[in-house]
Amino acid sequence: MLETLAWVGLLVAGSAVQNASRAGGPVLPQTQVAHQEKQSNIATTGAFRITGRVVNSMTNAPVAGAYVVINAASASNFSRTVRAGTDGSFAFTQILAGRYVLMARRKGYVEQMFLQHEQFTTAILVGPSLNSENLVFPLAPEGVISGEVTDEAGEPVHSAKMLLFREDAGDGRHMKHFKEEQNTEEEGRYRFGSLPSGDYYLAVSAEPWYAQYARSNSSWIGTSAAAQEPEIQNSGLDLVYPITYYPNATEVSGAASIRVDAGGSARADVRLVPVPALRLRLEVDKIDLRASREILVSQTILGTYPDEERVSSGLTMSTAAFQDGEDGSASQLSGPVIMEVDGLRPGLSSVEIITGEPGKALGSDEVKKSVRVDPAGGQTIDVGGIAPSGVVSGIVKLEGNASVPPGVLVFLREESSGRAFRQDVDSAGNFRFFADELEPGVYEVSSAAPGGLELRSVSASGTKVTGRKIEISNGSDLRLILTLARGVNAGVKGIVERGGKPAPGMMVVLVPEDLRDLAEYRRDQSDSDGSFSMNLVSPGKYTVVALKDWDLEWGKPEVIQGYLAAGTSVEVGSGQEREIKVTAR
Repeated sequence: MLETLAWVGLLVAGSAVQNASRAGGPVLPQTQVAHQEKQSNIATTGAFRITGRVVNSMTNAPVAGAYVVINAASASNFSRTVRAGTDGSFAFTQILAGRYVLMARRKGYVEQMFLQHEQFTTAILVGPSLNSENLVFPLAPEGVISGEVTDEAGEPVHSAKMLLFREDAGDGRHMKHFKEEQNTEEEGRYRFGSLPSGDYYLAVSAEPWYAQYARSNSSWIGTSAAAQEPEIQNSGLDLVYPITYYPNATEVSGAASIRVDAGGSARADVRLVPVPALRLRLEVDKIDLRASREILVSQTILGTYPDEERVSSGLTMSTAAFQDGEDGSASQLSGPVIMEVDGLRPGLSSVEIITGEPGKALGSDEVKKSVRVDPAGGQTIDVGGIAPSGVVSGIVKLEGNASVPPGVLVFLREESSGRAFRQDVDSAGNFRFFADELEPGVYEVSSAAPGGLELRSVSASGTKVTGRKIEISNGSDLRLILTLARGVNAGVKGIVERGGKPAPGMMVVLVPEDLRDLAEYRRDQSDSDGSFSMNLVSPGKYTVVALKDWDLEWGKPEVIQGYLAAGTSVEVGSGQEREIKVTAR
């Protein structure tokens, strides 16, 4: 099944980067693999210590009783946990040389990794001449957003879907990313806890409890479809709640940010006001009563989250004509036939009509048609004139015609919104995306595979290909061929220094020669010895910069341009690994 994701925690079970998925923020596949290959093997000799104190990031007071966990970055089965003392101190002894990821948690605080930014962390390097003691682990107190959802009469709305978004620059520019969702309780209350500091946005999706008594799912046969109206049992109850943003805005332009500081709380009450439900007419040439059918309506919230619901529909037709099926039964309506869809919310929506083979459940034989509409004022859409939704399918091949190993994944990432999709590759190398779930636009194609296999080339039929980017349009059938090989990409690693000393916790950005090509940017965070490593780098010319400001919109050419003069230039070819030194800004 096609799924949208935040690119986090998909590739390697037990990896340090996978643990970071709980902190939110998108992780590109190349970032995950880069962290994998960055891991150092644990030495078999020598014993060392990792010691330090867990402190409140706001007050610097000790966090007594915090649980501190270390995981060996190159050995997923190695993990130890200690509990900090009353002064916040912790100590791990008899530690072998290697690279370790630290994580701390305590009730009332945000669970996080050491010096965590987005999904990145500063790992602790342990070994001769390396300082792994007297660490200060700042743990941020949790932020909280809570409130109550009420209707126009001030009554609580229970089971309302609360959608929380957080704004960050993880994609190179400030964007709102979906973080989590929950439903309101019986009293209409909700609470989001364990939030890191930041700017948040809240959207509410709900339905009036009484709306279920307003509509009928019955179908009927009439002699004039144009004169038919959907059967509404009580028009006064035929109401819907529009998608509502805090504070009580039904247009996205009215959405306001909710600022949450570390350890702070914010109250965000929302009032829902119902409006008359809208309806849509879908005209089809004929319909087989034995065929399964389903109608889905979705609205995209804050550009990233598809809020989808199944809606009811009835049938009318201009003539009472039945056509016999192959078995002689009256199974087909002709006419034309009108599918009446009711209970729609105002606003731009995507309507998807799914039909299956007669007598079969919806599945692999289903046909999908999708159209974007604004149902305000009512519309009649000729579904027969809409091409079936396209399919983006393809095959993965290996150079030398070797068999495709298990565990290969294919990713599509929409360039403008950052939304990402994943599909598993089967044993024959095939994969398949339904294009109706992909908005028209330009997508970057990438892959993840075991054994050092990397994406060498992308070719396609039915669309334009530019490097590793493809264009997807409505109703198009695309066929991709992805060729994987070893030794395709390059690597860049090195040390970040400030004032002649290693600089941990810096954001290291690999900037391509074409500042507009976001697909070729790579990032990492410097470790305790100042080291960094970035793999899956396409051959070419780059500039590497190290920055302290993790909120910088590094994906904007006009922003990153000002930092290039202080960066380090590097050029890499296929299969090469270059080692450099970078001075932090």
